[in-house]
Amino acid sequence: MSWEKLRGNHQSYDIGLNAIGLVTNDRYAAKGVILHVGYKFFFQQPLTNDEKFHPMNGFYIEPTVMAGYTERLQTYLEPVDGVQGGRVQRERILSAKYAAAFCNLGRQFILYNRFSLDFTVGLGLGAYSGRLSANAENEYTPSNKPQRYGFMVFGGNNVFGLTVNAPVAMNAGIRLGYVFK
Repeated sequence: MSWEKLRGNHQSYDIGLNAIGLVTNDRYAAKGVILHVGYKFFFQQPLTNDEKFHPMNGFYIEPTVMAGYTERLQTYLEPVDGVQGGRVQRERILSAKYAAAFCNLGRQFILYNRFSLDFTVGLGLGAYSGRLSANAENEYTPSNKPQRYGFMVFGGNNVFGLTVNAPVAMNAGIRLGYVFK
């Protein structure tokens, strides 16, 4: 869910809140929230003689900041002391906090002065850190790495038991909206 408000000539700000896992009863599904804030600068479009042009219609550049938190429950097998080959199933919470700053490029269409269709792609810098709630000596593996939603981050290393990734982040999206007068 997001809200966009026209500011001045060919500019708008955009605030959004996304809920992850809101409508699922699966206790192992990821749950969390993402907040994004951006400011769009629309490129002025040439008009034909009879064309009426909505100020939020066209190509734009948008500096954006995103931040989020997710967690999910995971099962794992833990060896039992004194029993050869004995294992017991346990649960742990994988959590992740993440943030990124983007420069998005996009194209927004205002259809019939009532609907908006927005295509965007962005590149920026991002970081995330994740924790295991139990068995802290276990390192992250590809199967238990914390999940991020809203963007991808590439690169990284392990610092003081935290998985910290930073630099390059990417996002892309399509949004359909209703234009209020």
